[in-house]
Amino acid sequence: MHKIGVIDLGSNTTRLIVMSYELGRCFRLTDEVSETVRLAEGVGDSRTLQARPIYRAVEALSMFERFCRNTGVEQIIEIEEHTSELQSLSRISYAVFCL
Repeated sequence: MHKIGVIDLGSNTTRLIVMSYELGRCFRLTDEVSETVRLAEGVGDSRTLQARPIYRAVEALSMFERFCRNTGVEQIIEIEEHTSELQSLSRISYAVFCL
């Protein structure tokens, strides 16, 4: 079994899911971790991210990286923010299915 991590960095929450899979056979959800980062907090007309939310996002991503390294994840894929939870889950499923 192989393991892949999928990171969804959203404006409010950052999520990591870990899928175990066998090429050409099946995949299953192994782990899921999420952190509230509020990345868009304080973004005004300038559309500039603020230091504190960036720090929270970097901390969450660092934690995800450690988690992946310690649990044998072989590859990490990042996906962009989507307008709905359903779209996000759909993109994650598609990313893993394409393996």
